[in-house]
Amino acid sequence: MRVTGSPARLDFISLGGTIAAMPSTSGGLAPSLDGRAILQAIPGLQAFPGLRVVDGIRPRPGPHLDLTDVVELAHRARALIAAGSKGIIVSQGTDTLEEVAFGVSLLAPRGVPIVFTGAMRDSTQAGADGPANVLGAVRVAASGLTSSMGVVVVINDEIHDAVDVQKTHTTNPAAFRSPNLGPVGWTAEDRVEITSLPANHPTADVGVDVVPGDVALLTMALGSDGRLIRCVPQLGFEGLVVDGFGGGHVTPEAAQALIEVARDIPVLVAARVRSGQMLHSTYGFVGSERHLLAEGIIFAGMIGALKARILLAVLVGNGASRNEIERAFSYSDPRDERSEA
Repeated sequence: MRVTGSPARLDFISLGGTIAAMPSTSGGLAPSLDGRAILQAIPGLQAFPGLRVVDGIRPRPGPHLDLTDVVELAHRARALIAAGSKGIIVSQGTDTLEEVAFGVSLLAPRGVPIVFTGAMRDSTQAGADGPANVLGAVRVAASGLTSSMGVVVVINDEIHDAVDVQKTHTTNPAAFRSPNLGPVGWTAEDRVEITSLPANHPTADVGVDVVPGDVALLTMALGSDGRLIRCVPQLGFEGLVVDGFGGGHVTPEAAQALIEVARDIPVLVAARVRSGQMLHSTYGFVGSERHLLAEGIIFAGMIGALKARILLAVLVGNGASRNEIERAFSYSDPRDERSEA
């Protein structure tokens, strides 16, 4: 689809990050440019006269954002859509882009494109990628082609679904990849093309006013024991996500600790291997998927640990039951597909 321009109202929100960074007086780069300054440096945007900047947002580095910002951003998106916005573009730091985009996808309404973007190189570097990424994001939002998909990420001429996308390189402009789905589309010249549509998405079924719960995230490593796991409820956390080995495995010591902790708070196991399905019935050793599932541990399915933590935090904050939590994470469970066949 060619998108040479559009008079439709589009709203641009700049949260900061490398795309807004300039050399600071204390040395190094820090976000300082506001949304207007970012857009002024991008040729081609005059073809989108309805593009507006959302003012009043202090630029911050990606690592300074948190779940409160996710909820506030979803609130803002809802208000903009109610006021007539036909597309929302969000630029932010790439360090946490995949998490914020996923969180907003759980809380913001669908039917209007919400497109995230950022930059791997700041505006003072040769080959700065921010302008092209923003222009691509504006074109995708103006096209309306992603309206039914919820939130997408547009970067380096690729369109990614917010559920699967992750940052895979520290500096390369082609840093973002979707290990299971691949890009769902692309931009080139003045064209926007969608090549695939995700069959379904995880849903939280909560209101935008939800206050996310406090969920811990731990990673399995060679020889991990259960000491940190047992500390999680004592520290006041309301849920736990463990990034497990392979298709959903943990050490024997960790397995025992997880079973104990799961009596008090929801416990999820995700796969630190980001490509492929989690297993359900292959292995039978202590700490295997069969063992953990039989003991009531919930599996995160196709959702990686970083995003599983966000979904669980939203669910816990909304007072979700165990059954509701299991349902939210089973959207991509192949066992459900077999049971429906």
